[in-house]
Amino acid sequence: MPTYSDGDTIRRLREEQGLNLTQFAERVGKDRGYVSRIENGLANGSPATRLAMARVLNVPLTRITFQAPRNTVSKVAA
Repeated sequence: MPTYSDGDTIRRLREEQGLNLTQFAERVGKDRGYVSRIENGLANGSPATRLAMARVLNVPLTRITFQAPRNTVSKVAA
């Protein structure tokens, strides 16, 4: 299963703001387990969820946008 490195960014920003996972999930309006899966790279979250996260974290959406899975190899055409 691919993992998404932007979950690490979300967790770091959340922790920098002194929010625990439960507080953050409540402010985002999502289940704690779902937010945990996003932070751990097991889910990527919908665009609406990402927007809510960015708003709670007070950062631009681009700061926590989807990134390529860590185990994806990019292919360059020859």
